[in-house]
Amino acid sequence: MLHIRLASENDDTEPPTVPENLTAAEAPVIMGRRIELLWDAASDDTGVAHYELFRDGASLGTVTGTAHTDDISDLPATLTYTVIACDAAGNCSQESDPASVTIAGPNTAPAITVTEPAGQDSAEVGIPYYI
Repeated sequence: MLHIRLASENDDTEPPTVPENLTAAEAPVIMGRRIELLWDAASDDTGVAHYELFRDGASLGTVTGTAHTDDISDLPATLTYTVIACDAAGNCSQESDPASVTIAGPNTAPAITVTEPAGQDSAEVGIPYYI
């Protein structure tokens, strides 16, 4: 008699590779600040199911892609982020190298650089603003 055993998720014991090149960049918004997180995809023999993000060691939750936006309202702050990759069997990688960002207090205006278009006087350049 021939027995055929199909592989299942429980047979997977290999974790995904560690996500690499995690970056954290501040993106000012009207109220608070937004941190944009990006990293390179991990690889796994059965596929990466999700990534778990951490801010200062506390979980922010999971995402399926390689980007996330973290809205921050408690300012000023220096924040450190890491990410792990997990497969469907529950195997998770080690944490990525950390990415840190320091954000200013709520009364600090974001820096704006205005470059005059070539061939125009500065009087011709209008900058709209909203209050």
